[in-house]
Amino acid sequence: MLAIEMGGNGPSEGGITKYPWDSPQIIGLFGASLLLILIFIWIESKVKEPIIPLKLFKLQAISVSSIVGFMMGMGMFGAITYIPLYSQAVIGTSASHSGYILTPLMLSLILSSILGGILIKKLSYRTIVMSAMAIMTVGYLFMSQMDVNTTSLELILYMIIIGFGMGALMPVLTIAAQSAVGHDLRGVATSTTQFTRSIGGTVGVAIMGVIMTNNMTSGIKDIQGDFTDIPGDKLAQFANPQSLLQPEVKAQIPDKLLAALQGILSHAITSVFVIGIVVVLIGLVAAIFFGKLRMPRSEQSKEAFKAASVDMH
Repeated sequence: MLAIEMGGNGPSEGGITKYPWDSPQIIGLFGASLLLILIFIWIESKVKEPIIPLKLFKLQAISVSSIVGFMMGMGMFGAITYIPLYSQAVIGTSASHSGYILTPLMLSLILSSILGGILIKKLSYRTIVMSAMAIMTVGYLFMSQMDVNTTSLELILYMIIIGFGMGALMPVLTIAAQSAVGHDLRGVATSTTQFTRSIGGTVGVAIMGVIMTNNMTSGIKDIQGDFTDIPGDKLAQFANPQSLLQPEVKAQIPDKLLAALQGILSHAITSVFVIGIVVVLIGLVAAIFFGKLRMPRSEQSKEAFKAASVDMH
C-alpha cells in the first residue's frame, strides 16, 4: 500500500513524498512486499495452527469465493469512496447531501442481499454470482460515462444498479465458503473470505486513488496555459480536489476555471469507475469456476463435509 501511495509523478500530499514508479524506493517497497508475502505463506504452511490454513484454498468453493470477494471489494469500496466526492465536487451538492448520497446504494444492497439469500436455495453459485457481477458491470458502465452535466437523480439510479449487484454477492460468497467445510473450520472459512474482501477494498481504493490523482495532475498541466493570469501557487491551490469541497474556497475560483476543474475531476473520477468495470469483469470470469456447485441440502451436508475433510488432508 505504501508503494502505491508513494508512487507516481504527482505533487506531494499529506506529507507523503512521491517517487517515480521505476525509482529504487518504489521498486524496493514492492520487492519487500513480495518477500514478506512469500515468508508469510511459508510460515503458514509449516505451523500447526496457521492464521489462514492454506489447505482451505484446495477447496473450489473457497478459492473461487476468495477471488470473487477480492474483486467485489475493489469495486465496492471504490464506489463508496468516490461517489460522494463526485456528488459534491462535480455535481455541486451540499456537504450534508453528499453525506447521505450513498443511502440508495445501501438500500438496494440490503434488498438484493435478501433476494440472493432466497435464490441460493434454487440456483447454483455460478448463476447468482455471474448475474450479480453482470449487473455491477452495467452500473459501473453507466458511471464511467458521467460528466459535469450528470444530475443527482442519474447518479442515484446508477448507484441502485451497482448496489443491487453487490448485495446478491454477499450471502452467496459467505454461504459457499461455509458449506464447503465442516463445523470445525466454518469460522475460519468465513473469516478468510471476508478478509480477502477487505484486502480487495484496501488495494482497490489505493490503486484508484493513484489513478485519479495522476489523471487530475495531467489535466491541470493541460489547462495551465489557458490561465496564465492566475498565479501558479493560487492555481495549484484551486487544483486540489479538496478546494471544490470547501464553499469559501470554491467561491474564489473564477467561473471559467471552476468549470475546467470540474471537468478534469469528472474525467479523473470516471476513470476510476472504468477500473471498476475491469475488476468486476475479472470477478465474473472467476465465477465460472464455481462450476455446478450449489448450497447442499441438509441431508447432503454431512457427506459434503466429510468429502471436504478428506480432500484437505
